[in-house]
Amino acid sequence: MNPFRNELKRLEKENNDMAADIECRDNYVAVQNMVRYLSSFSLSLFQIQVIRKDLIGMALEADKEGLALQDKLGVAPKEFCNDIIQSGESNARSEHLLNAAVNTIQFAAIWLFIKYFIFSPYTIAWSDLLSVFLYYMGCNFLASYIRNRLSIASNPIVRCLPYLFVFFMFLSAYMLSIRFYAPINRPIIIADGWIVISIAAVAAAAATMLSNIYWHRCSRKYTC
Repeated sequence: MNPFRNELKRLEKENNDMAADIECRDNYVAVQNMVRYLSSFSLSLFQIQVIRKDLIGMALEADKEGLALQDKLGVAPKEFCNDIIQSGESNARSEHLLNAAVNTIQFAAIWLFIKYFIFSPYTIAWSDLLSVFLYYMGCNFLASYIRNRLSIASNPIVRCLPYLFVFFMFLSAYMLSIRFYAPINRPIIIADGWIVISIAAVAAAAATMLSNIYWHRCSRKYTC
C-alpha cells in the first residue's frame, strides 16, 4: 500500500483516458451527465467511478455498433441511474464529507502559503475563514450538488443554473467584503508565517495520506 498514491484519482484518470476514445459526442455527454447525476446521491465515490468505467465501455460498444447509449442501456438514462441508486450503497455520506474536507484543507494550506508571500506581518483574518468557507460551500458542495442533480435535465438553461449560482454568490461576497472591509480584515492571529504554513502543510499532507489509505481500502473492496 502506497500512502502517496490515490487510487480514486488513478481510476478517474483511467476513465478519463477511456472516455477520450468515445467518438459520438452525444454518448460522451450522456455518460458524463449520468455520472454527475449519480454523484449527487450518497453512493460511494469509488463505486461511482467503477460504474463510470462500465458506462464508458458500453458507450464505446455503442460507437462501434452505430447506436445511441440509451439503446444499449435499454431504458432512459435517468431510470437506469435511479435503479443503481436504489440498489447501491446508500451510507456513503461520510465518504463525500471526507473528500470535501481533504480538498478544503488542501485549499486552505495553499491559500495560507500564498498569503505568506503577499502580506507582512503575517496575519490570519476573518476574510481568510470566509474564503475557505466560500470555497467549501460554494465550489465544493452546493454548486457541485446542484450541477450534478440537474445534469440529466433536458433543458440546457436549467443545467446552467449552478454556474449562475456560483457567479452571484461570489459577486455577493465581493460586494459584502467591500461594504464591511474593515471588520472582515481585522486580524484574528498575528504569528510567524513559517510556523503557520508549516502547520498547514503538515495538516494537508496528513489529510491527504489518510484519504489515500481509505481509497486504497475501497479499491480492494471493489476489485476483489
